[in-house]
Amino acid sequence: MIKKILLFTAGSLFLFAAENQNMQMSAEDMFLKLKPRMSKMYTQMLPAIDKTKKCIEEAKSKKDVLSCGKFMMKASDMQMHEEVINQKISDKDLKDFEWNDKIKQKTLADLEKTKTQMQKMQKCIDKSQNMQSLNTCMKKVGVER
Repeated sequence: MIKKILLFTAGSLFLFAAENQNMQMSAEDMFLKLKPRMSKMYTQMLPAIDKTKKCIEEAKSKKDVLSCGKFMMKASDMQMHEEVINQKISDKDLKDFEWNDKIKQKTLADLEKTKTQMQKMQKCIDKSQNMQSLNTCMKKVGVER
């Protein structure tokens, strides 16, 4: 679910870039236009990851775990509508959802890895002045692509 939300958020940024392609922006102009949006996205997502982790750690049931995704959805609501964020969990979703201690530990580890990567990316975005410096920084800090 976390990967879907991150992909959705990244996709929204790329959609914005594609829509503005008709304006014949250079890569540098595109970077400068997207930089504040990307920085804002990371600023919103990092605390949401912590809230999601805490929610998962404290969850007592599968239904509780499924509801933990709301923090990530709210943080990435640049394009999401409130009714999507507040959708009720169906009995089918609950029945089909597999949850155990092994999956819980992997999910928590994945969240931590995602947070670490996002922190590195945010630092690079914030300090970069152009695409070249962003790419150099990302390579230097070992951000996975």
